Amino acid sequence: MCSSDLDACLPDDERLLQQGIHAATLLQRGVVQQAVSMVEKKEITTLKHFRYAYITSAGACDVFAKPLAVRKLALFLLGVHQNNGKWTNDRDKPLVILAERHDTFLVVGVAKHEGTKKNRLSHAFKLAAEHIKADFKHDWFDAAVIEVLHDDVQRFVESLHYIMAQVSRSEEHTSELQSLAGS
Repeated sequence: MCSSDLDACLPDDERLLQQGIHAATLLQRGVVQQAVSMVEKKEITTLKHFRYAYITSAGACDVFAKPLAVRKLALFLLGVHQNNGKWTNDRDKPLVILAERHDTFLVVGVAKHEGTKKNRLSHAFKLAAEHIKADFKHDWFDAAVIEVLHDDVQRFVESLHYIMAQVSRSEEHTSELQSLAGS
């Protein structure tokens, strides 16, 4: 690739490129610092069907006010724990991060296998919010991202746990019926 090809892809102002690199570095540094803090303080709670953790505005920088940054943190935490063997096999559960904003919490969920599990998680988010009749925003491209009012966040987590338990029971029942039908 010649330098003119590279020049065509880059902005004319090298300062913009440097600012972008600086912003990406700050984001990654924030993700790592927040992840280390959460692990050291044992802030990740494990329930039967998922794990979750809160990021409060007092302890976090503004970087986690954006869905993609919270998702990056969740994926980083998931990757670290899977690589060290702690969240594998039967301990493989989705991770939900609840990042405090001014009057709301930005709730982001990730799963190891982003396909089917993510679709179930996305659907469970919507059902949990509807179940508690919460005011919520679901405007992002990623359906596993939702914004819930401060007053509703604890009930949302409880409802999500309930909904995911129902889904799990339904899947177990379907699996049993399929094995009986195959016999």
